[in-house]
Amino acid sequence: MIDKEYGKYKLICDCCGENDKELIFDTFQEAVDYKNDFNWLSMKIGEDWFNYCQSCKESQGDING
Repeated sequence: MIDKEYGKYKLICDCCGENDKELIFDTFQEAVDYKNDFNWLSMKIGEDWFNYCQSCKESQGDING
């Protein structure tokens, strides 16, 4: 998920909860660019988006290709 807190955006893995200081961004687009650049898996289920870090994506198998 990308969560907004105190005017900053945090990228958090919806599986393991990975979130560290490096995953805090000034804009929503910066968070999106990071997850794309570092090969995170994003899936839309219903109206919600879920984001999975590289480790969780690999442990579940790359279902997105």
